Order: sequence, then C-alpha cells, then structure tokens
Amino acid sequence: MRKNQLGITRMNLEHLKTFHVVASLGSFTEAAKALYMTQPAVSQQIQGIEHALRNPLFDRSKRQIRLTAKGKILFSYTQKLFGIFREIENVFSDLNHLLTGELTIAASAVMGNYFLSSFIAEFYKKYPLISIRLEMGDSAYVTHLVEEGLADVALSRHVRNLKHCKQKLLIKEPYICVCGPSSPLAALKRPLSAKEFAENYLVMRQKGSRMRSKLEEWFKSVGVYEFLSTPVIEVN
Repeated sequence: MRKNQLGITRMNLEHLKTFHVVASLGSFTEAAKALYMTQPAVSQQIQGIEHALRNPLFDRSKRQIRLTAKGKILFSYTQKLFGIFREIENVFSDLNHLLTGELTIAASAVMGNYFLSSFIAEFYKKYPLISIRLEMGDSAYVTHLVEEGLADVALSRHVRNLKHCKQKLLIKEPYICVCGPSSPLAALKRPLSAKEFAENYLVMRQKGSRMRSKLEEWFKSVGVYEFLSTPVIEVN
C-alpha cells in the first residue's frame, strides 16, 4: 500500500490532464498543440505517470499510439474526473453570468399584494442567488421607475405616453362590483340597470385612477350622468 500511495502522489493534475488529452486525441503531436506544449514535454509527462504507476499506458510499437489495458483503466477514470471539472465550470459559468445579480420589480398594489408573492417564491427556488427588490406604488409611479432606470420591470395597468420603455399586455380582467349580503341590491336577485347602479353609494378608487376613469367613460357612453354627482367613498 505504501508503494502505491507513493506512486499516486507523484502524479499531479497537469500530468493527468496531459494523459487524458493524448488518450482522447490518439496523438502526442496533436495533444502538444492542444495543450500549447512541446512534444518532448508531453512525452516526459506521460513517462512520469507510467513510472509512478509502474505500468505502460500507451502501446508505441506501431505508427499510431494505442492505449494499453492499464491505460484504458486510467482513461476511464480521467474521463470521469475531467467530466466533473467541466460540470463545475458550467455550473459556475451560469452562476457568474446568468443566474446571479439583482432584480428590481416595481408593481402596483394589486399585483404586488395578490399576484407577485407566489411568483417570487417560485423564482427564488430556481434562482436562489438572485437578490429581488420589490417597489410598490400606483401605476404611474412604478412605470416611472422603469423609465428612469430605477427598476428592471413593472407590473401595472397600461399607462399612456411612455417614451423609454415598452408595454406588453399580460392579462385582461373585468371590473366586478360587490355588495354586502344585507344590501337591498343583493335582495333584487337580478341584473342592475346602469341608472340603478349609478344612484348607489359607491366605494371607488381615487379620482384619476384607471378604474375610476374607465367607469366614468362607461357611464357617459350609456348616457348615465348621475354617477358623476353620486356620493362616493374614495380609497387609494
């Protein structure tokens, strides 16, 4: 055991790499070119490994070198060894160039509170080394962050007159009106007319918000102007 251990310690990684390249290419000359070494240097390293293992690794009796039986055994191990090295390089190349960094997401309140949490959790499982920063505000604010380069992406309603970023429609959702079970409206058990709806006391988003503007446009389009003077509770 001591002799084998001494023999193995005399092999270093560079010598094993040289053996692996020679075995892969089947040529000392081509291996020297691939490794940017002289052919005598390649031969010397191979001889060193053979001396350490006390076994010939290549059959040099013919014009084309071939692995001996012992050489094939060593080659099977170097294939695994350098395969692991390539895998390590690929993994860290991804980590360094594609999968690390910081992502700033800006989102309106509904998107940030109700939609993004589950997506961020899934994203973090796949890319644990990416730091995520979430900024929240109304649609005008979050899209402004993207325009100013302060956020990478924003999730919000469509905003007009953006000059420095593009918008892509992801989903359309209907506006839904709700009332409490004790409300007289719930007892009707039928659709409301636009006029009936407009005459009720409503809880609405603030004036100037997308939802408020859309409803005002819709009421005007159906000729119901009572909505504009109906008492409203405004919430941000």
